[in-house]
Amino acid sequence: MFHHLLVATGSHPRSFRAVCAALRLAWCTGIPVTILFIVEVSPSGGPAARGSSRDAIAAGDRMFARARRIAAALRIDCTCRYGFGSDADSVIAEAMATHDCDLLVLPPPSRRIMTPATTEAGCDV
Repeated sequence: MFHHLLVATGSHPRSFRAVCAALRLAWCTGIPVTILFIVEVSPSGGPAARGSSRDAIAAGDRMFARARRIAAALRIDCTCRYGFGSDADSVIAEAMATHDCDLLVLPPPSRRIMTPATTEAGCDV
């Protein structure tokens, strides 16, 4: 089975949904969770175009506080970390390797992706 869960989040409005789903999964399975809040920075080292790093860290602090309250109530081993970089995929890959995570939870996409197969089946993807 799985041994450690990583939740990759950011300033996306639906990120906390991924955190809640991961905490629920961790509670059911008894595995520890690491929440990674990704702060996008430009390749030159400054903040990315969408807001400042300070705003992103403030949003991360709020998310971490909510997640820690839920994790404490459920008695889940939960660690909160920031990841900084211009490429979210590489930040996630590094965190997976560093924290020895074998399961990744991501927020839902910002827009609905509908293909003919999911439309016919009546599914949201």
